[in-house]
Amino acid sequence: MKIIKIAGAENKVYKEVLDNGLTIYVLPGDTKGITMNLTVNYGSSINDFRFKGETEYKHLHLGVAHFLEHLTFKMKDGDANDYFASYGADCNAFTSYDITNYEVWTTSHMKECLSYLLTYVLTPFYNVELVENEKGIILEEAKRNLDNIRRKMVYATNENLFHEYNSKYPIVGTIEDIKAITLEDIENAYYYFYKPYNMTLSVFGNIDPKEVIEIAKNTLDKYKYEVKEIELKEINEKPSILKDRVIVKDKNKTPIVDISYKIPLKEFEGLTLKEIDIAVYLLHTCELSMTSDYAESLKNNKTIVGYLNYYHQIFDDYLVLTYSANTEKPEEFIKELKNKISNLNINEDDLIRKKRAAIAHSILIYDNINDIASGFAHEYFLYGEDTFEETDILKNMDIDTIKKVEEIIKKCNTSVEVIAEKDTEK
Repeated sequence: MKIIKIAGAENKVYKEVLDNGLTIYVLPGDTKGITMNLTVNYGSSINDFRFKGETEYKHLHLGVAHFLEHLTFKMKDGDANDYFASYGADCNAFTSYDITNYEVWTTSHMKECLSYLLTYVLTPFYNVELVENEKGIILEEAKRNLDNIRRKMVYATNENLFHEYNSKYPIVGTIEDIKAITLEDIENAYYYFYKPYNMTLSVFGNIDPKEVIEIAKNTLDKYKYEVKEIELKEINEKPSILKDRVIVKDKNKTPIVDISYKIPLKEFEGLTLKEIDIAVYLLHTCELSMTSDYAESLKNNKTIVGYLNYYHQIFDDYLVLTYSANTEKPEEFIKELKNKISNLNINEDDLIRKKRAAIAHSILIYDNINDIASGFAHEYFLYGEDTFEETDILKNMDIDTIKKVEEIIKKCNTSVEVIAEKDTEK
């Protein structure tokens, strides 16, 4: 068992890799509840793949990863939700572009819950009837998403940011693809990706790491797996965009504007993904946060209504920065925001203050292990064990690195504007 010291905190993470390839992380803490994540390295952006040595790629319809997540809860003797409920535990799951994560929260019966989490995810029970019955449920989910203005704007953004990436499509898949999904699609996705060596188990709470590892070993001992290397079909995404402006219609009276910049990660040569993440965060906290002087000026001048929102995401080889606001003056906001991006100029004194706050937060968050558990699956997929080094990376982040990142962002002129306007025809 490997022991990893978390930078800046007193906590330790215990790591074990089982013979079948399952990677386990255990983070003990003085909390009432226990959180378990079983994360599959398979999300909705993966549709063409093969095992090393195979000559042909398997191709799946869009939305299979999300569809498979739904079906995995089905067991021969009932539904996994009912089993966890019998012990007073809750379970859920989500699919992203990169991963599928199965979650359990409990305050007791850790052994039973952990063993069953591994069992139900690794026990395939799929048939034509289940697939066809679930289609109706997922189609309704997809249609509801199309009626949600925030999702419509995200879809419009991604559709025009990306030429080839499957991230241009909704995670649930398109209506046409959902209808076309077959039992063979589900079985292929499960056969290739739902293996311990393609999974990470993370457990957080008042638990004994040795006990967690022993339960996992004993539960999986009956399963025999041949470790195989998965190869994903290479996708060459162009740095350009399709359209620089898209209008979507909505019932809201106040227009909404999203502006998203697409930046190749190769521009940040010499920096790790976690360093990029932290540098971008600090830069925007100083220059464009909801409490920044710039955001306040936008509100005072009535350029925006409410807050200036911002987030960034990593899509394979690209960093995407998105800025969003409700505004009665869309054109003025777009002009102001783009001018601000082109003239970013971080102040070192501001950086020092924001770093102190960020360092304090990176340490204090470990006082509540459940806060770490909620985002760990995605953080670990992107950043690996650099996730545990956040405090040290923050401490070592200097003004020169921030300025380097600042210059890259300032030079970016590849952006998509999505404007949600009131639909006057309704």
